Amino acid sequence: MTKKKNTSHITTAAAAAATTAVATTTAATTTTD
Repeated sequence: MTKKKNTSHITTAAAAAATTAVATTTAATTTTD
Protein backbone atom coordinates (compact mmCIF):
# COMPACT_ATOMS: atom_id res chain seq x y z
CA MET A 1 0.00 0.00 0.00
CA THR A 2 2.76 2.42 1.00
CA LYS A 3 4.84 1.48 -2.03
CA LYS A 4 1.94 2.05 -4.38
CA LYS A 5 1.19 5.43 -2.83
CA ASN A 6 4.87 6.40 -3.00
CA THR A 7 5.09 5.35 -6.65
CA SER A 8 2.02 7.42 -7.42
CA HIS A 9 3.66 10.42 -5.79
CA ILE A 10 6.82 9.91 -7.86
CA THR A 11 4.75 9.63 -11.02
CA THR A 12 2.98 12.88 -10.21
CA ALA A 13 6.30 14.61 -9.63
CA ALA A 14 7.65 13.22 -12.90
CA ALA A 15 4.56 14.41 -14.75
CA ALA A 16 4.94 17.88 -13.25
CA ALA A 17 8.61 17.96 -14.23
CA ALA A 18 7.74 16.87 -17.76
CA THR A 19 5.09 19.58 -18.04
CA THR A 20 7.59 22.18 -16.87
CA ALA A 21 10.17 20.91 -19.36
CA VAL A 22 7.68 21.15 -22.22
CA ALA A 23 6.67 24.66 -21.20
CA THR A 24 10.31 25.72 -20.99
CA THR A 25 11.10 24.20 -24.38
CA THR A 26 8.08 25.86 -25.94
CA ALA A 27 9.07 29.23 -24.50
CA ALA A 28 12.63 28.82 -25.76
CA THR A 29 11.41 27.85 -29.23
CA THR A 30 9.03 30.80 -29.37
CA THR A 31 11.78 33.20 -28.29
CA THR A 32 14.21 31.79 -30.84
CA ASP A 33 11.60 31.83 -33.56
